Amino acid sequence: MDAGYFKNLACGHCGRKGLMRLLAEYSERDVETLKSPCGYLVKESPRPWGVGYCLSLCLSCERPTLTRIDWHEDCAPGDYAYTVLYPREGSILKYLPGRAGELYLAALKAGEAGRCNFAGLLAGALDFICTSCGASGNSLLEKIEDLAEKGKIPERLASLAGRLALLKGSACFDEGRFAEEEAAVLKSLCEAVLEYLYRAPALVERVAAGIAGLKAKGREISSRT
Repeated sequence: MDAGYFKNLACGHCGRKGLMRLLAEYSERDVETLKSPCGYLVKESPRPWGVGYCLSLCLSCERPTLTRIDWHEDCAPGDYAYTVLYPREGSILKYLPGRAGELYLAALKAGEAGRCNFAGLLAGALDFICTSCGASGNSLLEKIEDLAEKGKIPERLASLAGRLALLKGSACFDEGRFAEEEAAVLKSLCEAVLEYLYRAPALVERVAAGIAGLKAKGREISSRT
């Protein structure tokens, strides 16, 4: 396996490419085993392809990724098949554009470090994201409710957000205003909102692309659009 594969690794959490630090790697070549008619091993012939595994750490979000690499001697590293084994589904970070991703990542890092301003940073990131998605309102709660009215998130999610009293004013951005339990609920709320605003639409587009691919090959399941 060409060592140049490492430049093609992408973080399974934030999606950034080329910012990985190698922690561990393993590679093995596929071998063809030849046996006699009686079942005895005659020889093992190495093949020009194999599989490798790499554990790396992202220098941006500081999270680990485990990647499988299916390689072939006749292929350039950029043509290898890369499969992220961990994280399994991938973090919502990889779906967040620009500043939204930066703010959300900063909040997550604060939470992992146990800093008291974790919830405030998280609320600030969610407020920015809601505004970026066209929400209006004087408070974070009003913006969440506006997204629900526009059909971008479920109304029940906005209703549940209304039970977090601190979302109703600017106090939600202050350090230490959330109890630990409230911060955990806010994190879950934020993840749910981001699922509807970013990950779900991305998955829908993936399905649409797959259907288009089937149609191009004459394998469309239904004539309905």
